[in-house]
Amino acid sequence: MKKPKINIPKFKLPKINMPSKLNLNALKMTKIEGLMCLIVGIIITFSIAVTLIISISLSSNHNDDTYTSMSSIGVNVLKADVATKQHELENVFKLWNSDTKMRNALKDGYVGTFAEIYKSAEFDENTFCMFTDAEGNMLWSSNNYNLATYDVSKSVACDTTIVDEYNPTKHTDFNQYGFYADENVPISIVFTAPVVYGGNTVVGICYLGYDLSASTYLDTIKDQTGCEVALFGSELIGGTTIMNADGTRVTDAPLNKDVAEVVLAKEETFSGKDKIGKVNYYATYEPIIDIYGNACGAYFSGIPTSKSTEAFNSVIVISVIAALVIIVAAFVVVVIFVKKVISRPIVAVNELADNMSRGNLSVPDSDYKFRNDEVGDFARSLQNTKYNLSAYIQDISGILNSMADGDFTAKPAISYVGDFEQIEQSFGQIQNKLSDVVRNINDSSEQVLNGAEQMANGSQMLAEGTTTQAGAIEELTSTINSIYDKTQVNAEHALHAKELSAGVEEKAILQNEDMRRVMDAMRDIETKSSQIGNIIQTIEDIAFQTNILALNAAVEAARAGDAGRGFAVVADEVRNLAEMSSEAAQNTTDLISATVLAVNDGAELVRAAVESMAEITDKAKETSNLIDEISDASNAQAEAVQQVTVGIEKISEVVQQNSATAEETAASCEQLSGQSQVLREQVSKLKA
Repeated sequence: MKKPKINIPKFKLPKINMPSKLNLNALKMTKIEGLMCLIVGIIITFSIAVTLIISISLSSNHNDDTYTSMSSIGVNVLKADVATKQHELENVFKLWNSDTKMRNALKDGYVGTFAEIYKSAEFDENTFCMFTDAEGNMLWSSNNYNLATYDVSKSVACDTTIVDEYNPTKHTDFNQYGFYADENVPISIVFTAPVVYGGNTVVGICYLGYDLSASTYLDTIKDQTGCEVALFGSELIGGTTIMNADGTRVTDAPLNKDVAEVVLAKEETFSGKDKIGKVNYYATYEPIIDIYGNACGAYFSGIPTSKSTEAFNSVIVISVIAALVIIVAAFVVVVIFVKKVISRPIVAVNELADNMSRGNLSVPDSDYKFRNDEVGDFARSLQNTKYNLSAYIQDISGILNSMADGDFTAKPAISYVGDFEQIEQSFGQIQNKLSDVVRNINDSSEQVLNGAEQMANGSQMLAEGTTTQAGAIEELTSTINSIYDKTQVNAEHALHAKELSAGVEEKAILQNEDMRRVMDAMRDIETKSSQIGNIIQTIEDIAFQTNILALNAAVEAARAGDAGRGFAVVADEVRNLAEMSSEAAQNTTDLISATVLAVNDGAELVRAAVESMAEITDKAKETSNLIDEISDASNAQAEAVQQVTVGIEKISEVVQQNSATAEETAASCEQLSGQSQVLREQVSKLKA
């Protein structure tokens, strides 16, 4: 069974030829066009997007189901191919059994003949063969025989009463064929049958098998179905078309636990997604039943999900492009409809309204033929409004022109309706009021003429008085300026006296400080003199004690006689020295006493001088304060005079301005008198 490959064509975007020049005016859209097209475009886009999402979702589910179904087809092809291998093994046995060579070799034990029989079938390298005797003992096996164990029990138990050596179908019940797995070969198909000689004697067993672990034959199935196929043993993969990244076949992929639970434990078919190595597949597994009736492995067929993804992406791209084409086409239709049915009449009405808003009521009507709908009714109403406004404006212009010519008796030529009646009423009120105003102006012009003549006379007298006042102000200003100059000199002298007084005060303070330091020095001298007196008293005490010691020494020297004479001389000298020290101490005491008296007198004089300097300092401060007050008063007086001067200058300016104004007023009154005469003449021409 051959299944053609599914080749999904790659979608290629068509080439769009854009025009070299675009009509930009045709592409321009009004705001309402843009808004309506935007709303409709959003609705269309949303509807198509929802439809597209639903379609893609359904397509995705259908895509998964389709690829899963395709993988089940691969399993069926694999099962059929394996069944074909089994039939090929049975046909080989039938061919050998139709000849006597195999039977004779088993009967006579010619082992070398088995190799010739095996070679005659021209098997590929994956088909192996073994012969046993009638008890099942191995006699010969091909070089590619790798089974660890074998089982020929069913064929050994052959019932010869129903055996016909020339008709093998009669002993089919004693043939064993199916799958076999052991520790050396993960999965294989085997066929065993008894070999009968002489019609009723079993002389041996023929054991044929095919190693399904060899994967080259599976490549043909992959080419037929486009699916990856494999045969799993109970633990590891047997044969497969699945390749590693380095180009070698996958040999160490175990059967998924969930798959094994369904396929091996429950002996049911598994369909769904599975992962082998690093690749996800849409997979179908079916159990492989061995010669004992147990599940020993699984058929596998799968299609990588990446193919589905590519196909699904192509579907999405095609769907999106189709949706975009539909959206663009729908948008173009909407734009054409909006431009023709909505936009063009609205643009025409907008142009008419725009001209009316700018006061262009004389422009021709639009050449667009409005439809009999709401927009057309609105446009026609707007045109009628333009005609009515134009008529009203022409009538109002005629009335105003008559008023401009001085005729206030003109009446409206057309009937004003609605809110325009107020204009007609207003014209009547204006005419009545203007008539009253003209009459009042005529009366007032006479009064203005008389008042202007009186104002001219009064203004002339005012101008003369103002000129006299300006002269007096100038003399007053000169006097005030002289006072200000003298006050300024007094302020400067007071400031200089303030500075001198401050210097005297500072010197007095310094002198007072010096006197205080002299007084402190005198106190220190007095203290030191007292200390010197104490020292001299100590010296006198030492001289007295020395004199006593000298007397004692003289007494002792006298007692010593001649031996103490030298010591007596020393004692005399010591006594003389003590007396001299006592006299010097007495003289020093007298001098220090005199010095202390002099220092005390000096201290009294210094105290008196300090008190005098303190009084001088106080008087200097009082003098400085008085001078400060005089200086401040002089400055304040100078500022006051300055302010008076400024005020007089302002008064002078005002007087001069008044003088100029009086002169101008006099001239204006003369002109007013002349203009009043002219006004009376002009008012007499108005009709009221």
